[in-house]
Amino acid sequence: MGLDFEAIELLLLAGPSSGYFSSVITLGRQELQGFDGQSLKTLLDEHGRPVSLEKAEAILHDGDRFAEPLLRFLGADTVDSIDTSAYEHATVIHDMNEPIPDRLKSAFGAVIDGGTLEHIFNFPVAVRNCMQMLTVGGTFLCRTGVNNFLGHGFYQFSPELFFRVFDRQNGFEMERILLLDHMGGGHWYEVSDPKRVGWRDQVVTRGPVSLFVQARKVEEVPLFGSTPQQSDYSLAWNQAAESGFAKVHHLATGPPEGTLTRLKKLAKRSAPNFVKAIYRKRRDARVLKQYNPQFFKRIK
Repeated sequence: MGLDFEAIELLLLAGPSSGYFSSVITLGRQELQGFDGQSLKTLLDEHGRPVSLEKAEAILHDGDRFAEPLLRFLGADTVDSIDTSAYEHATVIHDMNEPIPDRLKSAFGAVIDGGTLEHIFNFPVAVRNCMQMLTVGGTFLCRTGVNNFLGHGFYQFSPELFFRVFDRQNGFEMERILLLDHMGGGHWYEVSDPKRVGWRDQVVTRGPVSLFVQARKVEEVPLFGSTPQQSDYSLAWNQAAESGFAKVHHLATGPPEGTLTRLKKLAKRSAPNFVKAIYRKRRDARVLKQYNPQFFKRIK
């Protein structure tokens, strides 16, 4: 678990507008990773938090490279950490697979996950804990691996999971979800809600991709009064219900096919194997490179 260059950038972008830094809790103790004093100074300077080289070095070393000094520098009055074990000296010892005690509910202005939720088996309980720990107006910040992190944790998450969990019916407003393609030129993409677009935000990548989530708690409501459902299936079920459950084809298989798509499918069925192989190779190359702009808006 840790905060690297990109994760700290997200903190710096979120902090000034949210005012969440008064009280912070991190999932596990977060290490500052991949920094020396000069690179930390440069990052803080670029984001309007000018600091001397000596101060940057102190931020790194005073906390033995854990994130508490940085979070205090950014404005936190209190910084806590929650972990199932005391091996890294977390301030709150609690297994996030289990519901949190009442004393932790609505106690924090920010919950920061630098890469913990994917390691917790009971995700619904763990994410509910995160939501309950926030006070109204507080911010949830998460960084997790999504593509090509097989074996890193229990799970690799889809953006839609976070869109459906941090929803208005659960008292949250999703402020942004970003993807960082580590191998694809290090490009950033803002992810659209598939419920709004009407289809799944899918992408295949050659290398690892990280997901960054920022959501704000806007009201205190009972959580998960209705179980989150994937939006394209919900749309299909609603359309089927409106049609009186007449003969309905599966409505969640993708956007309507054009003539070219149908011709390609016909060619695949009738072509010799070597033609099929060429087609697959070209198709895969196209998919691997493509971020559909309907879902993934390239940003700086």
